Amino acid sequence: MNNRFISRAMMLAAAALLPLTAVGQDQPELVGAWEGNIRMPASEQAVTLTIEVADGHELTGTINIPAQGEEPLSLGDIEIRDQYVSFEVVGLSGDPLFDGALSVDGNRISGNFSQSGAMFPFELSRRAEANDSGSDDTSVLAGVWEGTLDVGGFTMQLRVQVPSDPQGGVSVMIGSPGQEAREMGVDSLTLLGDSVRLSVLSLGAFYAGTLHENGNAITGTWRQADARLPLTLERRD
Repeated sequence: MNNRFISRAMMLAAAALLPLTAVGQDQPELVGAWEGNIRMPASEQAVTLTIEVADGHELTGTINIPAQGEEPLSLGDIEIRDQYVSFEVVGLSGDPLFDGALSVDGNRISGNFSQSGAMFPFELSRRAEANDSGSDDTSVLAGVWEGTLDVGGFTMQLRVQVPSDPQGGVSVMIGSPGQEAREMGVDSLTLLGDSVRLSVLSLGAFYAGTLHENGNAITGTWRQADARLPLTLERRD
């Protein structure tokens, strides 16, 4: 099972889901100065941007990508819902778009940057004062977690393996009945209180969920492309 197959399956469900829209009460989470990079195949492109609130509720911003010009460019269609973030770059060809997820501590945005049909991972960090609320120890998530995605009547099985050793890499295996599962590395896993966030940038996929009080299940939403699919992960022995 390859990434293209997974993406096509996700897109089947996207038409039935609501588009990403801005949520006014959540917008201030993005306000501030950010810096980071876009990871290109042969190099990294530095990025700095500032997001502000205009007219009391609308988000506006500017971005500098020195590799694509020295002058700052405007951001457009800045949107956030359920920790998922997207914004366009106005004035560049190829419909440049940042699409990612805000970490639970509110200090990082990671995801994919697309332009002219190509896609590259990016990560941004707040340049202002750090938020004191750091992530909890994710060792409480150590173990194997399994769940099922329903993509327009087509099911896919997910297995997330979180090692007890913090140096071990977290991995996710995705497969469907009758097809071999494929293992991919998880780029980030964060826990703050009972809020869990996970990203798999190779798929452009993000998961946001809530850890149950008994610690044996996580209920949340899997996002890939425009699809938002409910997903409950249960701990396996």
